[in-house]
Amino acid sequence: MTDFAFRPSARLQRFLGRELIADPNLAVIEFVKNAYDASAKSVFVVFQLADAAPTRLIIADDGTGMDEASFERNWMHPGYSEKAHQQAGSTSGRVPVGEKGLGRLAAGRLGDELEVFTRKRARDPWLHVHFDWSSFDDMTKMMDEVRIPYDYETEPDEQLVGKGTIVVISDLQQGWDERVRGRPVPGRSRTRLGRLKQDLELLLRPLAPTDPGFEVHLDSDSLIEDGDIGTITPQQATEEADYVYDFEFRVNSRGKVTVHRQLQRSVRVAEELGGQTRDRYAAVGLNDIAAQERRPETLECGAFRGRFIYTPPPAAKRAKEV
Repeated sequence: MTDFAFRPSARLQRFLGRELIADPNLAVIEFVKNAYDASAKSVFVVFQLADAAPTRLIIADDGTGMDEASFERNWMHPGYSEKAHQQAGSTSGRVPVGEKGLGRLAAGRLGDELEVFTRKRARDPWLHVHFDWSSFDDMTKMMDEVRIPYDYETEPDEQLVGKGTIVVISDLQQGWDERVRGRPVPGRSRTRLGRLKQDLELLLRPLAPTDPGFEVHLDSDSLIEDGDIGTITPQQATEEADYVYDFEFRVNSRGKVTVHRQLQRSVRVAEELGGQTRDRYAAVGLNDIAAQERRPETLECGAFRGRFIYTPPPAAKRAKEV
């Protein structure tokens, strides 16, 4: 029995980069996810748009970085990710969030050229890899026939971190210091950078209980609104959420379970609807809840706690969607 095998054309990379990640914000977020998975504590997202030829986006993290072997094993195998295998041995305790191996393809959605600088230790030379995405436009070439040059002599212009990974994307395909075209969307910024900041806040909100020290520093040398840039932390992002509902199930020495609840509203919601920014509710016994809701009194559980973060849809859509 004979068989066939796929041998993708080089141009497939261009299609994957543009079609799989249609939103430029998601492309940036994919790099932030990769930094988080690399145990980074800080990520710098810096736009160089004013008087820049070409315009550039720099994404730098202080994570573990890569050597030549790990770069070839991971970055040069699109669609493959070893993060799931490494999770059990991870010292950071983080659950991988960018495990589809699409980060390298996302760069093609953002700009025409990509440079990667990475090293594991500050005393090591930077591994510099250069991607020119126009090299993938020839459909007669196979993907593995496009050679990607690298060296150890080139230094990054902006060394925002001493070790880790620095990604430089040039010839940006979008004007990031512009307003979003079309009608205003309730709850969404009118500027592109503002919306990117909002999306980064959504990404970081769930990290408040587990990784409160993780930070994203968003900066640009050209912008419309001052609030479009700044440092984003899980705590700050949570405070910007419309509603945060915390609950905790406690068990006393006699085995009685009580439920403790707290609802926190953003300052904007409190001013719009009136009332306090924080409400604490009286503790309620689990058996009392079971009786009120006509559930079996044999319901048992141990101590645990959790959080719901809720952003309602625009008022005009609530009747249909909620």
